[in-house]
Amino acid sequence: MRLIGIALPFVVLMVELYYLLRGEKPGRLSLLINLLTALALLSSVLTGYVAHESIESIPIGDEAMEILHTHQTVGFALVALSLFALLVRIGYSLKEWVALKVVWDGL
Repeated sequence: MRLIGIALPFVVLMVELYYLLRGEKPGRLSLLINLLTALALLSSVLTGYVAHESIESIPIGDEAMEILHTHQTVGFALVALSLFALLVRIGYSLKEWVALKVVWDGL
């Protein structure tokens, strides 16, 4: 899961840049990849949180505990950013559907 949580945000960035540079509207692929990224990061953070609870009971050094807390903070930040990107992408999709419905109803 770690590699997916690292690679998928970059894939999302590359897909969105592709659409931006081509001057095209992002399609369903972009929405699907955004959704997969959010779900992968969310599951990674949740499983990491469960593992972190059990690791805290193991006597480890202060430096290692600091690294674990930093890793946890980065994970939560990545989840927040990916969920924000997903919500923005869904918002744009809904905006297009609402605009199409208004135009269709006006005909």
